[in-house]
Amino acid sequence: MGPRRFQAAIFDFDGVIADSIPLHYEAFRRVFAAEGVAFTFEDYRRTANGAPRDKVIRTVLGQVEPERLKRLMAEKEREVMTLLGERGLEPIPGALEMARDLRSRGLRTAVASSSRTARRFLEALEPRDDSCRPAISLFEAVLESDGIRAPKPDPEIFLMAAKAVGTEPEDCLAFEDAVQGVRAARAAGMLVVALTTTEDREALGEADLIFDSFGEIDLDELLRVEGVS
Repeated sequence: MGPRRFQAAIFDFDGVIADSIPLHYEAFRRVFAAEGVAFTFEDYRRTANGAPRDKVIRTVLGQVEPERLKRLMAEKEREVMTLLGERGLEPIPGALEMARDLRSRGLRTAVASSSRTARRFLEALEPRDDSCRPAISLFEAVLESDGIRAPKPDPEIFLMAAKAVGTEPEDCLAFEDAVQGVRAARAAGMLVVALTTTEDREALGEADLIFDSFGEIDLDELLRVEGVS
């Protein structure tokens, strides 16, 4: 396949744009502790990274009745917003700069997250330069879980993000950090750039390119990458 002309970049949120994993982990830990179940960070990495709340709860607690599941999901969301207020949130180094650089080169940008809190978390990020523009202004569309659309690894949210910014999926770069997200973006036909912020390099082997940080990425070289293998 010949060189591609990328028109958009689609970013996952948790672990790609912001270091929000500790907040999500602690929120789940508190919810499960109230249910008498221990939940370690390794448990989180194994069951929760990139997964929606209902799937995580069922994985840890087994099949739960709908009303209990609804209550636990709401408790997890309340806990994570409490933690956001207490601890704040920092961007992944280089993430906002990458979005800004891509926009300066004419690419459109969007967020495609399995989380229901991506927009609120993005609004909580402080600007990282002297522009004083909020971080959310770097993205033309922010798509997050609504409890209806199929979760990753289904490609639906990536396909919707491409449509939201007026591009074809094959003309998009996707930035991911989770195995399920990598699979979803590949299924959508995007070129997948994986970051080892939350997963080992070996686990992300289905991505087209893997980096340990945004600082390793040569954007000129990235935009010259040929088609997906």
